[in-house]
Amino acid sequence: VTISANKTVTANDGKAVINEWQTGKVKVIKTNENGEALADVVFGIYADKACTELITKITTNSEGSGTSSALDVGATGSRTVYVKEIAITAEQQKLYSMNGTVYPVTISAGKTVTVNSGKPVINNWLPGKFSVTKVNSAGAYLSGAQFTAYTDKECTDILKDTAGNAVVITTDKNGYAVSSNIYVGKSGSRTVYVKETALNHPDSDIIALNTTVFPVVIKPNVTTPINDGKAVINEYKPGKIMLVKENQNGNRLAGVTFSVYTDDACRNLLTTIVTDEHGVGISEAISIDGSGKRLLFVKETALTDEQKPLYELSHTVYPVVVFPNQTVQVNNGKTIINRWTLGQITLTKVNENGTPLNEITFAIYEDEECLTPLLGADGKQVMMTTDEKGVATSEGIEVNNNGSRKLYVKEHCISEVHGDSYK
Repeated sequence: VTISANKTVTANDGKAVINEWQTGKVKVIKTNENGEALADVVFGIYADKACTELITKITTNSEGSGTSSALDVGATGSRTVYVKEIAITAEQQKLYSMNGTVYPVTISAGKTVTVNSGKPVINNWLPGKFSVTKVNSAGAYLSGAQFTAYTDKECTDILKDTAGNAVVITTDKNGYAVSSNIYVGKSGSRTVYVKETALNHPDSDIIALNTTVFPVVIKPNVTTPINDGKAVINEYKPGKIMLVKENQNGNRLAGVTFSVYTDDACRNLLTTIVTDEHGVGISEAISIDGSGKRLLFVKETALTDEQKPLYELSHTVYPVVVFPNQTVQVNNGKTIINRWTLGQITLTKVNENGTPLNEITFAIYEDEECLTPLLGADGKQVMMTTDEKGVATSEGIEVNNNGSRKLYVKEHCISEVHGDSYK
């Protein structure tokens, strides 16, 4: 100020000398739930709690920290402002939800005050989901398949969604289902375990539940398909084959072995069946392919050592169609009969001196009067002729259902080689 004689000079060129209000600053620290710093998050500082009067903005740096410019504290030396998150980056929007909390902050002259009492302002991860696609073994979509999510691979603790409800989903007509929102955890990913727990479908009596436990990693804002994106397949319930074995007399036969083949030539063995003490044999469970049925071939392949001398092994091949969740009896529900082995008649022919006589023919009859000849497989009467040792043996003869048969043998003729020596 330059003063002159007899004059009053006003300082500052006649303008008022202003005292500025003292100032303070606001600081914010920004992280995700895992404590990782979040950069480029924008906060607004407002004069009012409703956050309508914007004073300034703060943008966090690479360390997740941001500090405001100097803010007037007012005549009292302190002032309350309100801080609220107003923007996150496009990439962050894919992972995090906005933090809508309004933080009141009292600033004082010459001081920098950190929002939220010095603790980080946290952005929560967005929830994730999982999905399921369900088909039967033929590839057709299955509705009504219920899946439950668990926190543990033993499937003892049912998972709750962000609303606190059990995570249980059911497939629609397209075999598809998607879960409700699932918290991903502080680390930003979480493994949960999904298992099929029920099937409400018209074919549920023949379609088996898939008991596989599928681990799936839940990530923010992503719907992750279980089973690596492949459809979860429900196989048909297995079927079984049953058979009943008896002899011609109706007695059940135990220990008879049948083989089950996949081809009618009986080369490709699938399994075996052995009859029990009641003559009943039931196979192990047999898988069914996508057609819902399976054609197999059953053949008797072994008798017990005790049975071998008494019965003929049956060589019949029985086709059988196995259906899901059913036990199908071979031979159209009828018993399989083992025929008795063929019997034979033998005799020795000698003269009065005990010398064997050959070329002596005997005929076999069904009645004692020898009026009804026994016919062989060729339709001719069964005969037997002695050999050089005087022994004659018949062809194989069928026995009755009871395992025996009474027949009558009568000498029929003497060969000319003996001349008139014998009558």
